[in-house]
Amino acid sequence: MSIRLRLTLWYSGLLAAVLIGFGLLIYSVVYNSTMSDIRGELAKLSANMRVQAKIF
Repeated sequence: MSIRLRLTLWYSGLLAAVLIGFGLLIYSVVYNSTMSDIRGELAKLSANMRVQAKIF
């Protein structure tokens, strides 16, 4: 195996690892942000329904 092929495989693997890591990081940030917003909206709806239930 030539040095050119070995370096190409090494850098390709390194690039793939960096891209996968970056993708997982972005996915995690977006997921946590979205879930936080959804939990906040559900808490507001729950509180609103409790207030309405007490009125009736």
